[in-house]
Amino acid sequence: GPVEVLDPVNFMLDLQKGLVRPGSVAIGISQSGQSFATVDALRKASECGAYTVSVTANSNSPIAQAAKDILLIPCGEELIGPKTKGYSATVALLIGTALALKGTQITDESVKTIKSYLGQKDTIDSVAAACPRTNLCFVIGSGDNLGTAREGALKIMEIAKIPSMYFDLEDSMHGPFTTLDDNSFVVVLGIDSYMQERMAGLLKILQHLGAKGILVTSGTISPLDGASAEEGKLHCDPAADIVPIQLLANEFAILRGENPTELSYDRTFVRSITKLSQS
Repeated sequence: GPVEVLDPVNFMLDLQKGLVRPGSVAIGISQSGQSFATVDALRKASECGAYTVSVTANSNSPIAQAAKDILLIPCGEELIGPKTKGYSATVALLIGTALALKGTQITDESVKTIKSYLGQKDTIDSVAAACPRTNLCFVIGSGDNLGTAREGALKIMEIAKIPSMYFDLEDSMHGPFTTLDDNSFVVVLGIDSYMQERMAGLLKILQHLGAKGILVTSGTISPLDGASAEEGKLHCDPAADIVPIQLLANEFAILRGENPTELSYDRTFVRSITKLSQS
């Protein structure tokens, strides 16, 4: 059946409109299990008769207690501010769950792709070193990589403290590049090969504008000035394609003298509003 991905606030708005009802399945995701808004959304969904499932790394957390069933993220606790392994682990878990419901098993292709990306850290280091004054990043992704683009922009902001925006492939070609300059950096994420023509168009535009950045697809990291959308070499892997952005954010942080594992402000007050205490 149809699946809709929403943040907790928009989910609650749908709930108020009567779009969540008996027969619906509501899956709430919180790595810590303490997200106030997500826990509240699951509780309200349960009151409406929906079947609720929590996805969390903490089986004793408030979100685990709020749901009918639990899917445990097998990544352990992340003590740093910007979460990385939890994202990939969550995506892999959700993909694996969908495949299990379909009666098939997840393969090790994403693992192989991640290993390939990790083996190209020199490319990341090189392109980052060539752009030491980067002050704005664009992350472009569509389809299954739209969420990857959103997460990637967040990680660049959290880890490197560089303002970042994410766009769908098509939307990116209609205005955002008016802010592109020598201090901008663009990350383009892979898309399924049936969109090869649009990807080729995007790369032509970026190369015409002299954009600095990388193309991430099919286990390969390519500088934008030499990137191409060759048929058969485009692929979308949301569990793996986030990894080069995490590496890039870390390298930018080091070049800028930022601490990549800490956020730039004390989150104690923010947590008092966004997090529930551990029971």
